[in-house]
Amino acid sequence: MRLLALAAVLVAVGSWAAQPAIAKSKHFTPGVVSGPYDPRSATATRLLGARVVRVEFPIGTPAGALRATVAAIARQGARPLLLAGFQGRLPSEAEARNLAGWAREFGPRGRFWKHRRPARRKPVRLIEFGNETSYSWQYGDTYADASYAARAELYATRFAQARAAIKATQRGVGLLAQADDGGSRSRVWVDHMFAAVPRLGRMVAGWTAHPYGPRWRWEAKLHALVRQTAAHGASRRIPIDVTEYGIATDDGHPLFGDSDGWPVDETYAEAAAALRSAVAGMRSDPRIGPRLRLFLIYRIYDLQQPGASGNREHYFGALRHSLAAKGAYTAEVRRLLRR
Repeated sequence: MRLLALAAVLVAVGSWAAQPAIAKSKHFTPGVVSGPYDPRSATATRLLGARVVRVEFPIGTPAGALRATVAAIARQGARPLLLAGFQGRLPSEAEARNLAGWAREFGPRGRFWKHRRPARRKPVRLIEFGNETSYSWQYGDTYADASYAARAELYATRFAQARAAIKATQRGVGLLAQADDGGSRSRVWVDHMFAAVPRLGRMVAGWTAHPYGPRWRWEAKLHALVRQTAAHGASRRIPIDVTEYGIATDDGHPLFGDSDGWPVDETYAEAAAALRSAVAGMRSDPRIGPRLRLFLIYRIYDLQQPGASGNREHYFGALRHSLAAKGAYTAEVRRLLRR
């Protein structure tokens, strides 16, 4: 297993070194994904030097309930990416339109920023509409089921309603839509979104995806996104926003669960090399690089102490649970965030 892991790192480093030099997005913006934004998350933001922090709230949450979190992120010099969540369900029309309140309060010229020092003004510019709604794990179906197609259509309908409400605020806040096939390798999600809302490509501020894994995984998923959205007339200039990407590592301790194609026992150094290779590969890909905007590391810190659990979901952090550095992996994340 260790030999396989070492081979994976050597391949990653070699592929990174061989990337062709082509035009890259001038808007490439790395950041981090946080859970509930507690004081430890704020400390981690400062330690990493993150400029964007993604944080989730239920889509029907009143804007006033977001104020403390938005203020805490801004105090660290970071800009919030608000994720409007509705796990395992689809929002109502009223919930979708509720996002206008988020934009009105926290967007550019929003009331929240009126009496704050200029250095603390980090207005929300983008809102993400749902998390992995195109995946099956929340809903218990597959892309071959009628429920999956119906979900894509209702998702697009609610997206259009949310976007109309946000646009009416005139705050200049964009809404991100999911064009990730959820690992299905099918066109069903994108085709049915556009079937419900043919002008969807003119409404989105960016397409989101979670292309975890080595090149053979992220390349297939992101190329499918480009191909499938273009087939419906969507502009090839619409940004691609990777709102989650990360590598689970407990510095060589084997982890159970889907490894996303990586060795299950990667060291911090191996994970660092793999992350660098993935970022370089995406940025140098002629179909992806010029459009790649957000690139958010999942997640900000580990959920368990080293060696305490074999569950991979506990070890995606850029920092250890104690907020100590994860050696070369933390160093690589910090290097990425300085861009």
